[in-house]
Amino acid sequence: MDPYYEYLSVLEKSPANKEALNNVINMAISRNMNQEALVWIDKALRISPNDKDLLAQKQNLLEKGGRYGQAAAIAAKLMYINPSTFTKQTYFDLELKRARDFAVQGLYDSAEVVYQTVLRIEPNNNKP
Repeated sequence: MDPYYEYLSVLEKSPANKEALNNVINMAISRNMNQEALVWIDKALRISPNDKDLLAQKQNLLEKGGRYGQAAAIAAKLMYINPSTFTKQTYFDLELKRARDFAVQGLYDSAEVVYQTVLRIEPNNNKP
């Protein structure tokens, strides 16, 4: 039997089984089943809402899917939980992607709001 489905059957009996959740999430990601992985990550986050690894996985999947606003919101949470140059830069980069996405769509007012937010956070960063 496929290990993925074996872990799913474990989760049916024990939905909070952290090992099974992690394995299902990682297998879904490795199989490019990103939507399914997001569902399982959300279930795992209900049990451990500040789990940095789960949040980072969710952020990466959302970014891959072009959902920069949601990814940036998670990056902001990670920056709050674990303040570092890396988490701050990740948040900053996602907000810039979000603003560029708005600009490409012709939503210039929305792009400007995001750019202003980025400038308040990092006024000396002159990335394009």
